[in-house]
Amino acid sequence: HMFAWAEARSFTTEGFDYGARFRQWEGPVLIVGGTHDELEPPVGVRVAYNETRSLDPTYLEVPHGHIDMLVGTRAEVDVWDPVTEWLRQRARAGC
Repeated sequence: HMFAWAEARSFTTEGFDYGARFRQWEGPVLIVGGTHDELEPPVGVRVAYNETRSLDPTYLEVPHGHIDMLVGTRAEVDVWDPVTEWLRQRARAGC
C-alpha cells in the first residue's frame, strides 16, 4: 500500500481515505518526526501535525533516521520513553 500511496500522493486504499479520516480526528494525536529521516523528513511529518483537528496535538522530533526511531540504539530513550509517557498522561486523564 505504501508504494501506491506514494505514487498517488494520497493515503487511499480501496476507497478508504486515511488522510481524510486523520484530518477529521479530534482525539489526542502524537506525531513523531526524525531529524535524520530521509524517507519522511520532519518537514513532511510536520504537515500532519499542522493539518490535525486534534484538540490535543503533540509533535515530537527526535535525532534519528526512519528505522532508528523504532529499533536504534537510542530509540528506547529518545522515542519509546517519551511515547510511553505521552500515553500514560492521557490514560491518567481518561482520554
